[in-house]
Amino acid sequence: MAPIIGASYFRLPRLIVMLVVIVGLSVLPICLYIPDKIPYDALGPFAKVLTYLAYDIPGVVKIAWYVILVVHAMEAMYAYILAGQIGVEGFARIAWFISTLFFGFTSLNLLKAAREKPSKHRV
Repeated sequence: MAPIIGASYFRLPRLIVMLVVIVGLSVLPICLYIPDKIPYDALGPFAKVLTYLAYDIPGVVKIAWYVILVVHAMEAMYAYILAGQIGVEGFARIAWFISTLFFGFTSLNLLKAAREKPSKHRV
């Protein structure tokens, strides 16, 4: 199969999206494993949400956390395979895997968009 895009093609999601995902992925395990370390007084109205997550529905938070981990891992494996299919090689292919592992569908969508509109990314 001929490469669809350049072998070194890689893009990260927008900075604001990366920050939101990082904060979201950080809050769940903190609420789950160390809820007493959260500085509730300093968080204003967000403290009520975190208190509810940490103390009222920890079972739901635990299930959500593990589902998110599994989904991100599966998306990352798909991104690695997809990158190889469209001609991305070497470090860029690994970067797609890592980026999708951390940022999920926001990163995967960039790779899928490159597959659908290859003319921008040809070598």
